[in-house]
Amino acid sequence: MSFPDLAYYLPQKATCEEMSLYGQRVAERYDDATLAVLAGFPRLARLELLHHHISRIPRGLRTLRHAWIGQSPRLATLEGIEDAALLQGLQLSNNPALDLADAFERLAGLSELVYLTLDGEHARELPAAFARLPKLAHLELVYTPNLDLDQAFAMIAKVPTVRVLKLGEIVVPASIGALSELRVLTVVAKGTLPDELGALAALEELHLPKATCKALPSSIGKLSRLSVLELYYSKVAALPDEIGECRSLREIQARSSALKALPESIGRLAALHTLDVYNTKLKKLPASLGALENLRVLELSYDRPLEVPEEVYRLSLEKLTGPQEMVDRLVLRRLPTPDTGEALYDEAERLPDDFGNVVSLQLALHTHSAPIPQLARLPRVEQVTIDTGDLDDAFTRLAGAERLWRVAVLGERDTLPGSIAKLTQVAALDVDSGRWGDSDQPGTLRALPDALGELAGLKALVIKRHRLTEPPEVIGELASLEKLSLQTGELRALPRSIGKLQRLRELTVQGLTDLHLPDELACCAALESVTLYGGWGPSRIDNLAVLGRLPALRRLWIRYVREPQDWAGLLAALGGSAIELLDLEYSELGALPAAIGGLAELRRLVLEHTGIQELPPELRACTALRWMSWSSYQFSEEGRAQLKKQLPPGRWRKQRRDRVEFYERTA
Repeated sequence: MSFPDLAYYLPQKATCEEMSLYGQRVAERYDDATLAVLAGFPRLARLELLHHHISRIPRGLRTLRHAWIGQSPRLATLEGIEDAALLQGLQLSNNPALDLADAFERLAGLSELVYLTLDGEHARELPAAFARLPKLAHLELVYTPNLDLDQAFAMIAKVPTVRVLKLGEIVVPASIGALSELRVLTVVAKGTLPDELGALAALEELHLPKATCKALPSSIGKLSRLSVLELYYSKVAALPDEIGECRSLREIQARSSALKALPESIGRLAALHTLDVYNTKLKKLPASLGALENLRVLELSYDRPLEVPEEVYRLSLEKLTGPQEMVDRLVLRRLPTPDTGEALYDEAERLPDDFGNVVSLQLALHTHSAPIPQLARLPRVEQVTIDTGDLDDAFTRLAGAERLWRVAVLGERDTLPGSIAKLTQVAALDVDSGRWGDSDQPGTLRALPDALGELAGLKALVIKRHRLTEPPEVIGELASLEKLSLQTGELRALPRSIGKLQRLRELTVQGLTDLHLPDELACCAALESVTLYGGWGPSRIDNLAVLGRLPALRRLWIRYVREPQDWAGLLAALGGSAIELLDLEYSELGALPAAIGGLAELRRLVLEHTGIQELPPELRACTALRWMSWSSYQFSEEGRAQLKKQLPPGRWRKQRRDRVEFYERTA
């Protein structure tokens, strides 16, 4: 992967705010004289300089707020850093010639510095000037193998503003106890943790990832403010009984650790919300776990034997990972709680008697499930999700739920029952072939029933991952419909009856391969947002120009349409309209038609991966344009220079990961 060199940034010096010069090749490793040009970047706020031949910091960086200076073997002084009076964050990584005493004398004059990283084998102690850093709050010493930790901790203790300390792989000395004001400590601890850890009275988060210690000191019980304990991938095999004294503890994250047991005292952690012991060596849960009324997330290994005391089944959880038999029992156990408002009902023949307060209900019914009479007695239910099972009975019984406004139907369906007409109170209907946990399972629903037209109050209809082939003309009967989303790969045309939908504001068709837009679409007077997405294969849209006759159209997305289209006809039809956003990402244009100049209200234009290599001069007529993006490989250096002449002054940015460039108007 290559990164931009200095020449890339020079043409944008007036607006450039971020710069990364990594010096991967020798020709891109700059010296002090070359980097003196950085003083001419009036808005530069973030700078990364790695692998360069600098001996000091470039002068004149008065707007700099964050800097990363590393792998610079000739850097001996931070002379010049005093110009960066606004500097808030600084990373100094492996600069072996750097005089730390001189460096911290200069840093002490930076009143806004709050974040500092110091890495390298040359760091042996923290200079006296470290104590004069007025606002330092976050300090990282991740790779400093030769640092005198006792001296360093004594020095850190003199800076009461330091709240966050991140250390690398070290043997933690007893002197850690001097950091009584620390709020967050991260350390890859080797050996035994000292009892002095309990002296960190203000500590709120203790992160011990990959720690090699096998136990925590009993003094951890003194950490009355501790809310997060992380032991990911650590060798810690057991928690001390004193952990029960950490009454503020909300999270124990011990995933993939060597943990073998939990103490009974864990039942005294009244504030505990999350316990993650997934992929550990636990064989038994303590009975006291069932006393944790605030525990909502429990992550256990599901593929290992685990003894679960009966008391644990009292828990009222929101998320559970664990052995299947435990999941089944706990999920059912939490249903009757009157004040939860949510419920998941799975594989049973009746709901609990005190089910009336449920607001959001998920029915995971299988085809052998019996009818559920309690569905007719849910006065507060507002949302219901049904995964397979007897839809006809469910729809009939839900007809009396006066507050019900959303129904989602998951799983494969050949048809929807006529009883759907009884859900006249429903405002949103989702029909998705994918069951929970599935993402690409194709459905078998090929048509919508005429009974759907009885839902006079329906405002949103989503058909997802089903195989609708014929235009669903019944949609035209849904006079209140405001949102229509058809995510199906086999639909050949939109229904002509769509023109009756005078309230339709948002239309989405995804996965299209060969779609016809009827002339009647132009009658949708309120339609302001249209999204048309092709699939991964060849795709085309017939009669695109009808979109130009939509009087309220403001936003248009046409993506992944890779077959030749009448783009010129579309833009000509849109001319004079009030469209503000045009997104053509991954659609094959080849060239942007001159008719783009007719979009006087256009504010946002997306041309990423469209094959366009130059823009027409008519683009200048888009005087309202504020934002544009394109793929960096689309334009040559000459084309990019021409582009900047066509557009008003603005900020130009590049996102290296996705090879995308952005323009944002500033004038």
